[in-house]
Amino acid sequence: MGPAEKCAHPACECMVEKGQRFGKFCSEHCKESGHLTTLNCHCMHPECLHPARTITDPAARAHPPST
Repeated sequence: MGPAEKCAHPACECMVEKGQRFGKFCSEHCKESGHLTTLNCHCMHPECLHPARTITDPAARAHPPST
C-alpha cells in the first residue's frame, strides 16, 4: 500500500491508502457522491462524524479535538 492521502470527496476528512477498494475514496458512499458539493460528509467514519467539523467552523478542521 502507498502513503495515505485525503479522501477525494471534498467534504470528507478520512485518509485513504493508495490501492484501497474504493480507489481515491474512503467508502462506496464517497465514491458515489464525490461529484456532489456538500457541506458535510456522511461516510459514517469517525473522522467525519464529529459535530464540530462543519464548513461554518473552519477552526474545527484546522485543530480537531484530540482523542
